[in-house]
Amino acid sequence: MYDILLFMLCVLFVKKGGVTEMNIEQTGKDILYLIFCALHDVAPDAGRVAGMDFEKLFAYSKWHTLDAITYMALSKLEELPQSDVMKEWRERRFKATRKNVVLDAERKNLFTYMDEKNIWYMPLKGAVLKD
Repeated sequence: MYDILLFMLCVLFVKKGGVTEMNIEQTGKDILYLIFCALHDVAPDAGRVAGMDFEKLFAYSKWHTLDAITYMALSKLEELPQSDVMKEWRERRFKATRKNVVLDAERKNLFTYMDEKNIWYMPLKGAVLKD
């Protein structure tokens, strides 16, 4: 399963035109590892994280809009590296959270309005799956 996800992630990197001088295999594995940690609510191994290239990791996770979930995993570490990249990463995570809160509130308002007016609607799969 891990190999399939890695393959899919690497194909995504290639299709987006993101492969240049990067060691895609290692960066892809690092992104998948952090996503796995975030989804399973576990802290990543500090030793493994210490060997990651944060600038490349952030650039690729940002490019593919995975920066919020990868930062979620990194934030579980006892000690985060202090750098400009980490500050920007953290800010992008907070912006993504704010965006989701606003969208959830607006979706709720819209659904309430539709219900009050007896207008039939069907939420899109993203809104339903997210809840």
